[in-house]
Amino acid sequence: FTILENDPSFTKIDIVYGYRKTKLLGLGIVTFIDDFALRGDLAIFQTKDMNESVKRVSPIANYPYHYEEFPLHELADYYQFALQFEYGLPWDILIVGQFFSYDTLHYEAGELPIDESIDIPNLEIDPEDLKPKNFFNPGMGAPLAVLSKRTILLNLEKTFLDDQLKISFLSLFDIANPVDSTKTFDIWGSLWGFTAEYDVTQNLKFLLGITNIKGKDDHPDKESYRFNQMESFSHIRMEIKYFF
Repeated sequence: FTILENDPSFTKIDIVYGYRKTKLLGLGIVTFIDDFALRGDLAIFQTKDMNESVKRVSPIANYPYHYEEFPLHELADYYQFALQFEYGLPWDILIVGQFFSYDTLHYEAGELPIDESIDIPNLEIDPEDLKPKNFFNPGMGAPLAVLSKRTILLNLEKTFLDDQLKISFLSLFDIANPVDSTKTFDIWGSLWGFTAEYDVTQNLKFLLGITNIKGKDDHPDKESYRFNQMESFSHIRMEIKYFF
């Protein structure tokens, strides 16, 4: 949160962007056995908060700086791992599967100066949860890390009419158990998608898609759980694409 300099009694929720310097060490491998392809990637990241100040010009007020600021000096090490296979099934069906995993290996940061329960206007959060580690986001790496620490993805694809029509079926499962990490294949959230894309001409495409996202009501993060937040994004869509 930020407190306006000329009016400390008014607290305004704001996003303050910072910068982290990130180093990466990665290893990748690809192998083929006839129509079967196997790919693997492992990366270890070290990211460090370089911000000594988070003062910014306020875009909605005439006050140039924040009244208080608390640089956190985050330092974190984390890894990301992806194992993917591709295989051509009968009837020219392509199946792609991927296992993705990431976790934080080490984390340290400064503490916010909160040593007692306080009531912050406009902020619907327990001060006990205002710990920097609870808000850490890897930032660099695979986009799936935003959704979950461990996922399984399956995709089926088939073309018809000399590749003019493409049918795709996508499924994504969150198997990161927040209660017991030893139970690695419990499904907590899921995403299902179906798309049909037809090339009317070389420049004109028509697409029909259906996406269904399901979370879990008894997830410890409740409404903050990513898949619970995305349930309302389930939809049916139609698109017309024209390329000049």
